Amino acid sequence: CLRYLKAVLISTTLFPLASTIASAAPPDYSKWANNELKKNGFTDATLVETGYPKSFTFCQKGSTTLWRYDVMSPIHLEALAEGQTIKPLTKQDRTVAVEENSVACKLKG
Repeated sequence: CLRYLKAVLISTTLFPLASTIASAAPPDYSKWANNELKKNGFTDATLVETGYPKSFTFCQKGSTTLWRYDVMSPIHLEALAEGQTIKPLTKQDRTVAVEENSVACKLKG
């Protein structure tokens, strides 16, 4: 009987918590990405999509080119997972043109 009571108490505590976790919205990394862009001189950029911690895409005002900004490359992520140190990407290496005449950039205006 005591085991049953203990199981009921634990389940009533855990089930509401599980439903709260399941319904939580995914994190919004747009503030981080906007700060990263501004820190690197892209003051007129509009975010399209964020993929923290490694990259995000953006459009620059007056351009229809979609750009990807890589904070960490797959090589960097692999090195970190293996406990290795690696030099950070240069500013030039971080910015890659993904698509010319991008619909996303045309919509962002």
